Amino acid sequence: MFRFEENLTIELCKNNPNSIIVFGDNLIGKGKKGQAIIRDCTNSFGVPTKRFPSMEKQAFFSDLPLEYEVVKNKLTQLWNEHLTGKEIILPANKIGSGLANLEDNSPKIKTLIDRFYDSAIKIEKPFKPKVKLNKKELER
Repeated sequence: MFRFEENLTIELCKNNPNSIIVFGDNLIGKGKKGQAIIRDCTNSFGVPTKRFPSMEKQAFFSDLPLEYEVVKNKLTQLWNEHLTGKEIILPANKIGSGLANLEDNSPKIKTLIDRFYDSAIKIEKPFKPKVKLNKKELER
């Protein structure tokens, strides 16, 4: 099941210990700005949307194949957690829409994330599908 929250907070993580709370991360897993404020919570799950925590040009994704694969793998992991019945809490303002500015910097990765959100939005209540999501499913 998916749920959307306007603000990601440490309190949200503490109040939902059995849920996975997703935030926009970077490839090196450091920094606590923006959604990454919840980084140290045990139930947080980072999906990289930048290379490292900086506003320098080289910190931003640029649709390199490796960047795309890392994001796709993380989203596949999340989807498969959802299939086990785990509640996934996503930021209502999509990952990559803030500091990472994927719309301008990495439109292919933005589209990948948009597709994931579109699928999550369609799911209003828990269900038990019979198959796990394959990485290729995200590319359709």
